[in-house]
Amino acid sequence: MKTRKIILAVAVLGIFTFFGMDVFEKEKLLKEGELVYFDTRSRDPRSLMQGDYMRLNYNIERDIENALALDTNYNKHQGVVVISPDSQRVARFVRLHHEGQPLHDSEMIVRFKNHKNRPRVGATSYLFEETTAECFSTTRYIAMRIDKNGNGLLTGLHDWDFCRLVETDSATYNAWLRKHKLPPPRPVNAID
Repeated sequence: MKTRKIILAVAVLGIFTFFGMDVFEKEKLLKEGELVYFDTRSRDPRSLMQGDYMRLNYNIERDIENALALDTNYNKHQGVVVISPDSQRVARFVRLHHEGQPLHDSEMIVRFKNHKNRPRVGATSYLFEETTAECFSTTRYIAMRIDKNGNGLLTGLHDWDFCRLVETDSATYNAWLRKHKLPPPRPVNAID
């Protein structure tokens, strides 16, 4: 009986240590990671199990797909790409990154993984409360913090003016919308 309690205590301690380290790493990434914005082609599906959410489609993923199609020797399941943030910190695809390849001063790396036969650089969806879907209808950019190893963490959704979008009820959002100028329409090439 005493042995069982010791094994259980060690297992619980191991689980808390594992999750604690994960939280610590994410907090460090939020604090020390470099802020980069990714263009998005967002969609707003609805799920009976999840409620309202936005499917996140990073425009840069199309560039990664094209580069992977040309480089047949590159691992298509996971890898690293080189990006160069522009003057507004919006990520621009440069190339696939190969081991030992040097980076220029303006370049950084981002990791990607294959998800449903597509390269993904970050979270695939963003959940929000049922009555707040309109608040995210002007989403243009996905903000991420990226560390020197290319690990990224989504920190929020932003509009055309790089203002962070937050959840609010529809009445408050519509009142705000009446007082402010609407964002410009999306360019034709940004729509699938």
